[in-house]
Order: sequence, then structure tokens, then C-alpha cells
Amino acid sequence: MKQSEVRRLIQISTASYRDLKDGFDLKSHALVWLVKMVVRNAYEDIKATGELIARSDLDWTLVRIPNLKDEPASGKLDVGWYGKAKFRTTLFRGDLAKFLVDQVTDTRFVRAAPAIANH
Repeated sequence: MKQSEVRRLIQISTASYRDLKDGFDLKSHALVWLVKMVVRNAYEDIKATGELIARSDLDWTLVRIPNLKDEPASGKLDVGWYGKAKFRTTLFRGDLAKFLVDQVTDTRFVRAAPAIANH
């Protein structure tokens, strides 16, 4: 990315990566614990990828998502931080696509990892 002078990186992630703005949320912690116990390698990969990106000097955004459903965009999205907002456990693929495209020009979440879900 440096060689091509690309500054913006938008990456999909999960609750396995914790943002400093997160509060305590029992539901997300329980789900992460379950993932960690069942598919430890996947958990470790997600966490390591998030940490690597967060340490970079890029204008990054890690979009933390729940379970995806094959549905078009509804426009009804909750965006924020675990422990500070309530999130459902599903996200329509159409809403994810729109959110990702919007992040190309939206600077509110640069160098942050917001969680998103449908409401």
C-alpha cells in the first residue's frame, strides 16, 4: 500500500478484535469466548489481523460484523461500540455493502473499529 501510495484500508472484522472505545458487553464477550474455544485459529487470526492494522500508519477502519444474512439493504443499522450500544446478532449483506462503500469517503471511523448490526 505504501508503494502504491494508498492510505485508506477498510477491513471486515468481528467482536474478537476489541476497540479501545468498547465497554463491557456480556453478549459479545460470551460469543468471542465461544469462538475462541471452538475455532481458536480463526479467533487468533482475527485478533492478530486487527492488531497489525491498528499499529499501521494507514487510515484504517475495521468494521466488526455479526452473522450475515442474504438480504438486501434495509437502511436500518446500529453503529457504535460494544458495551455502549445494543447490537442484534444479524446483519444484512446489502447493509454491510453500503456501509463499506460509504467508509471510502466517511471519516468518522478512521482509525477505529465500529460494530454494526441491523436493528
